[in-house]
Amino acid sequence: MQYAMTSSTTKLKQAITEDGRKQYWIAARAGMAESKLSKIVRGLIVPSKEEQEKLAEILGREKGALFSDICVLPSTQYTKQGRAA
Repeated sequence: MQYAMTSSTTKLKQAITEDGRKQYWIAARAGMAESKLSKIVRGLIVPSKEEQEKLAEILGREKGALFSDICVLPSTQYTKQGRAA
């Protein structure tokens, strides 16, 4: 499944910046690798509902305020060579 993220990535990045704690600290508290949090912040992957809730809790925000505009797009299957099947 592919996802389109609009301002959620901006909202999450802003919340992390305003929080003042390092991204690796937030990732550790959320039970994920820093690289995964980085991909979420950049909009490369979409966090699960549980991850969204945990990140919102850590950052002291409402889940809907951080992840309100995640949309599911039609799925595209890719081969190992990166081409659409």
